Amino acid sequence: MKRIVVIGSKPNAVIPDGDTVYCANVSIVYYADQVARFRQIVNVITPKAIADQKPRNSSGEQDCYTKRWEAMLAAWRAQLVILESSNASRMIEGLRNAGYDAPISSISHQERRKLVSRVSGCDDPILSAEFFRLPPKLQARYAGSAISITLKRIFDQGKTCNPIFRPSTGIISLLYALDQHGPDCEYVVAGIGMNNRSVYIHSERTSAQRTSGASIPPHVFADRKVLQAVSNRYRITTTEPELMGILPPFAGGEHSR
Repeated sequence: MKRIVVIGSKPNAVIPDGDTVYCANVSIVYYADQVARFRQIVNVITPKAIADQKPRNSSGEQDCYTKRWEAMLAAWRAQLVILESSNASRMIEGLRNAGYDAPISSISHQERRKLVSRVSGCDDPILSAEFFRLPPKLQARYAGSAISITLKRIFDQGKTCNPIFRPSTGIISLLYALDQHGPDCEYVVAGIGMNNRSVYIHSERTSAQRTSGASIPPHVFADRKVLQAVSNRYRITTTEPELMGILPPFAGGEHSR
């Protein structure tokens, strides 16, 4: 059976062998040696992970992004899938000019939402039981955000919702892999967790955390609900201990290609 591995940037990920690897954002750089073992590599990435020209708060932060950009260009020439970009054509042109010669495609906000719904059955904004256990003030605050985006989408389906109501890039990478390969493959999730996301390798706080002081970690509620949904439909295991309450543990063993 074909094995598909999906990886994120959580430190110390245990990455088994497989046929194809889907890398969320710059995990392709952080785990370059392990990724190099795979015959097929797909990198699912948000625009901010490859936009090295955006002004940063400090020269150190700018230097970090520039080095990361250079490392990605030097990484394995993976198929690149750019998520949620309003100027995908310009980004693709910039990548081509910088020497990126592998296939590149893009997924809009609306296409991302359709992907999540099609594969998991969960519609964005995704409300989970955990949300309704929050203190009433937080519920009111974020419920207002969910209602607002629902109303705005009457006129513009491209509007995106608050990060707490939509999956992370890691989980989108898994859904994209499931959509591409279907139920007849084995899937393994590595380097994607629910806790302490601020300690992911070279991670930065999200703009929502920086600007609003949000006390709810982005994506976690939605990620958990989506994982629970797809775990009942596909053969998915994990090497991450903190996901083993949702997904079965990876049994190990060599993969025969």
